[in-house]
Amino acid sequence: MIESISIESGKPGPHLLILGAIHGNETCGTYAIKKVIDEIHQGVITLKRWCITGIPICNPKAYKNKVRYVEKNLNRVFMKHHNPLFYEEHLANQITSFVEKCDYVLDIHSMQSQGKSFIFQDYDDEATSDMCQHIGVPYIIRWRAQLNTLDDHTDTIGYAHTIWKIWVLVECGQHNDDTSKKIAYQAIMNVLIRLWMISNKKIPSKRPVSIKVNSVVIKTQKWNFSQSRKHWDLVDTNQVLAVYEDGQRIISGTKGFILLPNEKAKTGEERFYIGE
Repeated sequence: MIESISIESGKPGPHLLILGAIHGNETCGTYAIKKVIDEIHQGVITLKRWCITGIPICNPKAYKNKVRYVEKNLNRVFMKHHNPLFYEEHLANQITSFVEKCDYVLDIHSMQSQGKSFIFQDYDDEATSDMCQHIGVPYIIRWRAQLNTLDDHTDTIGYAHTIWKIWVLVECGQHNDDTSKKIAYQAIMNVLIRLWMISNKKIPSKRPVSIKVNSVVIKTQKWNFSQSRKHWDLVDTNQVLAVYEDGQRIISGTKGFILLPNEKAKTGEERFYIGE
């Protein structure tokens, strides 16, 4: 069973759910959630409106073993499973029950690549856009509307959207970079401020830059980049990015950025994105 912590203010307002370690090797959210909860308990932070619920470790076995997942990527099986077969499907059934009871979800992640923090914004409704603008990270990456690559019922953001919940996923930095913990903590604080759940704090005034994803490359066979690639690397139109074992080439269709290159991607998983 996953462990959750809820604190109620006793006053009307929104219910914020915060998720950490959807992927077991992404621990900045775990740290930040526990820190915020401790500060509320200690009186450092006063909750002014309704309720905050934190799940510091959404994937306990993967977290214990310091791996992304055990049997299935939890962020790709996030739906109700009537006959769950895999460990992460059982977890999804538990966590979706929490999602159904809240109004807003902040999903905290980190990434394998070095690079600046950003938000994944999949939908352009007013409430989601407003929340994304005030989290305090430098970039928003927008992709679902352009690519339509995921079934709306299989990942965290898509599931929330189908039941009319406001969900934002923030990538706080590289897994082992301690800066990601500070960014995760500040992201939670900024959301609490924006939802008027805490007071006497300043909300970020600088708005993030929007990046539109044009394509996603899924790993189907072994291949290598044509040169070493990092998150946010610039690419030119018609530039050869990688070559498969059979000689087939992956070519950039536009001038833009390499996003989230994942050297450890398994077959069928996202290898990298291209954005502008």
